[in-house]
Amino acid sequence: MPQTADWRVAGRPASAKRRFGLLIAAEALALSLILLNLIEGTADFANGTWVTVLICLIPPLTAAACFARAAANPADQLAWRLIGAGIACWALGAIGRFLFYDGSSRPIPSWVDPLFLAMYPLVLLGLALVLRNRLRSYRHLALFDATAGFILLVALAFSFFPGQIKDFTGHDDLGTAVLAAYPLGDFGLLILTACLFRFSEDIREGPWLSFGAGLTLFAFADLAFAFASPGNGTMLSVLTAGYLTGFLLMINGSWRPDGEVIELRPGAIQLLPPVVYLSLAVIGLVYGQGHDLWDSAVVALTLTIALVLVRLALTAYEYTKEVRSRERFMLDDVTGLPTRNRLDEWLKILESAPAWRESPLYVLAIGIERVGQLEAALGPTVMDEALSTAATRIRRTAGGSGRLALIDRAEFGLVCSQESAPEPETLASAILRDFEPAMEINGIKLRLRPVIGVARSPEDTTSPRELLRLALISCDEARGRDEAVRLAPEDPERLRQELHRLEELREAVGSDEIRLCFQPKVRTSDGQVSAVEALVRWQHPQAGLLGPGEFVPLAEEHGLTPMLTDRVADLAAAQMREWADQGLMIDVAINLGMSDLLDQSISERIAAALDRHRVQASRLTLEVSENIVMTRPSLLNANLTRLKDDGFRISLDDFGSGTTALAHLRNLPLDEVKIDRSLIAKMHQSPQDAALAEGAISIAKELDLDVVAEGAEEESTVSHLTDIDCGEIQSFYFARPMPADQMADWLADHQPA
Repeated sequence: MPQTADWRVAGRPASAKRRFGLLIAAEALALSLILLNLIEGTADFANGTWVTVLICLIPPLTAAACFARAAANPADQLAWRLIGAGIACWALGAIGRFLFYDGSSRPIPSWVDPLFLAMYPLVLLGLALVLRNRLRSYRHLALFDATAGFILLVALAFSFFPGQIKDFTGHDDLGTAVLAAYPLGDFGLLILTACLFRFSEDIREGPWLSFGAGLTLFAFADLAFAFASPGNGTMLSVLTAGYLTGFLLMINGSWRPDGEVIELRPGAIQLLPPVVYLSLAVIGLVYGQGHDLWDSAVVALTLTIALVLVRLALTAYEYTKEVRSRERFMLDDVTGLPTRNRLDEWLKILESAPAWRESPLYVLAIGIERVGQLEAALGPTVMDEALSTAATRIRRTAGGSGRLALIDRAEFGLVCSQESAPEPETLASAILRDFEPAMEINGIKLRLRPVIGVARSPEDTTSPRELLRLALISCDEARGRDEAVRLAPEDPERLRQELHRLEELREAVGSDEIRLCFQPKVRTSDGQVSAVEALVRWQHPQAGLLGPGEFVPLAEEHGLTPMLTDRVADLAAAQMREWADQGLMIDVAINLGMSDLLDQSISERIAAALDRHRVQASRLTLEVSENIVMTRPSLLNANLTRLKDDGFRISLDDFGSGTTALAHLRNLPLDEVKIDRSLIAKMHQSPQDAALAEGAISIAKELDLDVVAEGAEEESTVSHLTDIDCGEIQSFYFARPMPADQMADWLADHQPA
């Protein structure tokens, strides 16, 4: 799977711009070798001191980048270590070559050749492990194809071009073998890198396009060194620059997170490599009947054929095993019903059959409620028995009306023809009636409650395969509205839009799209403002400015609230620091959600944001809704106490909208109470509302709590609250929420002298 956006590698610059700039600067150093060779009088420096400096710098840094990648990516740790070790061996060989030999005097072979050649098996094995870690099945294909391709390449070179190889290199057999091993080794690495591309969703993603490009440059440089044997001069500088550029591309690849990978599916295309290899090997052996082949070429061709045959046998065995496994898992062990895969096959067949249009379909998605809670209380064995009984009841009631399958642990799908089956509401009612009697499992009486969603063609869709998705949406909508049956999806695209909006929000939290607006709290005693509430907004690129109601519930439902709260706390602290630097000592309040209050690290996270901006904890008020506190008062009371002990002010928001008992109000670790607008808004119209509001304010003051009144939009209400000195008023009467720059201007215009 691809890594997330916060993926880090030691030594990797944080921004893409800095990474690009660093690589361009390094590439300029590599290309300077060529430029210095073209400038009169600088060639000796370029081919001596300067090339040695670059060789001592860039290849070791490449090895270090691979080792850093290993530390950042536990799944491929061994693979990247092997790749790093291989490049480190090459770096040692290159340093030895430039320190101890000049361009023309190095014997072939020499003591640096084992170091150079050690790179190939290490990197090859590392790439093989990377590929193996990315395949759930048919893991043998890539390794066999790469190994057979490499051996075949060697065999064909030795079979068809033995004389040319020996003539080009001008060395004895051992020297020829050593020099030929370099480009052959590089081609072997390229073959395995190409195999990685076969299993990538997009080769532009992930490290392997850049890494493969680096290996390609390596191959060309080694070919030139093997067949041209350059001495000192421009040719050597060009080839060395090619090596260094290849290393820089490898560094870039090691810095890139993994792209999405695909699971290999059996098919004719997977037979193409072994068939091609087998054909070429046979051609090589036939060619050898009339020519004097090297013994090594005959052995390599024979080994290629053996590897291809083993590869085909393993592929056939794994495919047979997969087919048998698929057939076995087409039936669920617990319920005996066909599985989701079988249901998908039915719908696929209907999609391709024109006859279904003459007899429209409908699908029922039948979900059993509270299965997770029941399983936690009773255990999986009892729950299996209960679900088996539920399946029997559904099969008995509706099995004759269509095709029934299990589509999830506790969710059933029923495909029916509208022509021959009862109306969906009639069938759904019959299923519900059949679940009214309790079932007895191991002496325990259970009543399972089904929720049913319906989707029909052609009313909801013209595609049979789309019916199941729409029925599941309909079932989900029924569950959300506490309905037993929903006969059609109300908003079919809601879930897709929600998922899309969720991913947008996940990216927005880490960007400048999340912003704060501020609403002042005006003191009734003197009209001064010493505190504001920070209200989060999302500046969506397409939808414009979104209020919290359009994305905060989504964040809460999908676990993004901690990220969002951290962002809000950081923005609030930064704004307090900016105002303080301008001479404005304005305290700020932010809102916390349920997941924040259940998080044991919430205090440390918010304190870290305040520390970054040098703001005291006492200047930040944490507002908690009354409705949240009353869901789990004992647990949340302990967490609120910890926050208060750490120096934060605690405010109970929406007081009066819920069912807060006075005993809880007395026991909660509060500094402030915000009276809900439902008690304040009609004070000017209703003496009863005024009395309730005055009573709530009086109780809060008796408990030595600060009071903020919300919703005072009328002048008479503001006057009344001022007369009784409620404390502070936060309402549209004074100001709507506004950006920070407007807040500063508003304060300058409205603060009393």
